[in-house]
Amino acid sequence: MTVWIVPTESLADQNPYELWDINYQEIAQCILENDLDKRPWDYGDNPVQACDKKYDRLYHARRVSYLVVNPCNIPIELDVGIPGICYPEFIIQDGNHRLASFIFRKEKYITITYSGDVNFFKELFPIRKILKKGKQK
Repeated sequence: MTVWIVPTESLADQNPYELWDINYQEIAQCILENDLDKRPWDYGDNPVQACDKKYDRLYHARRVSYLVVNPCNIPIELDVGIPGICYPEFIIQDGNHRLASFIFRKEKYITITYSGDVNFFKELFPIRKILKKGKQK
């Protein structure tokens, strides 16, 4: 799969902070207190998913804090959909915590992979560069 570099701000409307109702201050506090969580969100395999909403918020703040301190450069996975057929409301399929850490660190660019319509991808990301050429799904 081709890996692209795009401006981090091009994913601003997909801001995971709003999804989890966390803020910069909570992340900064977790970093200052070294209150980090390295467990990934594994779509049902993670015990934190069964916890209450307050703990869930703390998990996300701690997870993002971990990734701020320990950057991970695995590309964010997107599904841009196919106009007229399907369009996901939230295009990030994997990498919300990574994106949140990039936003916190004010990283200018982020790596992504995508599935969906190539022309719609180009429309959503007019500023883009191939980092690693691969076979597109």
